[in-house]
Amino acid sequence: MTTQEQTLETFKKLCQKYINFLGVHDFHVSYEIEDPGEEEEGVSCKYYLDRTGGQIITLSLNPKFEFNQENLKLTAKHEIIEALLLGKIRDMLLAYYSQTLVDEEIHRVVRILENRLK
Repeated sequence: MTTQEQTLETFKKLCQKYINFLGVHDFHVSYEIEDPGEEEEGVSCKYYLDRTGGQIITLSLNPKFEFNQENLKLTAKHEIIEALLLGKIRDMLLAYYSQTLVDEEIHRVVRILENRLK
């Protein structure tokens, strides 16, 4: 198993820990390693609906990003809070407010929760 594959497996386990803790089981979550091109973020997130209306989220680790145990844990926590816990709220707010305003507010809430959840 390559280092990237080991990092992905660790990331999956950390995400599952936060999924279980927060009880956000209404999405199917898949994981992959994908080069985002010019992006410098560690993880990207894509939302899909399947044919039955089920919600699918794919979290993609950037193979160029330097992960360590601490920032991988923080990234997993951040992505689960932002995508699974607050993702639907983000989508609803975007119907009424600008992307910038919604992102600022979502990230304010994410930071509060990140600081409270260990």
